[in-house]
Amino acid sequence: MATIFYVEDDRETREGVSACLQAAGHCVVGFASGLEFLEAVASGTLDLAILDIAMDGVDGFSLLERLRAVSPVPAIMLTAISAPDDRCRCLDGGADRYLEKPISTQVLVAEVDAQLRRPGLPSGEACIGSHGDLLWEPSTASWCAHGVPIGLTRIEGELLAALCARFGAVVSRAQLLREVWGLEADAPTRVLDETLRRLRTKLARVGSSVEVQTVWGVGVRVVERASTP
Repeated sequence: MATIFYVEDDRETREGVSACLQAAGHCVVGFASGLEFLEAVASGTLDLAILDIAMDGVDGFSLLERLRAVSPVPAIMLTAISAPDDRCRCLDGGADRYLEKPISTQVLVAEVDAQLRRPGLPSGEACIGSHGDLLWEPSTASWCAHGVPIGLTRIEGELLAALCARFGAVVSRAQLLREVWGLEADAPTRVLDETLRRLRTKLARVGSSVEVQTVWGVGVRVVERASTP
């Protein structure tokens, strides 16, 4: 049973979604405002967050940003807004899925369960093992550098896994977009660039010997950082 935090200011929608997820065996904590949600995140534990976008006070964009600053848990945006720019903004900001209301109960439950099943590795788990000072820890479903947890989100972990599966080789942007996000190469989003930026920052923060390199016009690779003479 997973603990799900759900933020939705419409009471009827909040209660309906909560009821269908509870019937599927999950513990759902509903919040009518973003501030209540942020207070709960700071003091409690959760396995997944579902966020509305258009709300009074703190909107879903801000909630996602503040959630990502403190937690790598999967985040689903569930909104009535059907706008490509907003979809891209959420994915670029670290959301795992962008779902539009109305949505059927079966689809919502399936989407939630799919996110909860994903441990941060691509199918086949081809990247398990050590790469430089990086190590995938199956017991905690997390990446470590020289024994220190890096604190990656699921998407960041999947991107690192896709690169480490071909350690030292250049992987095209189109292939990464397709493998990690299921997007076409011409998708109007900077989600890959933003995720790479966050990944580089986190690797540098823990002093990893591995770095992410962009090979302009070709793609991206992870390699051992050149040692200083």
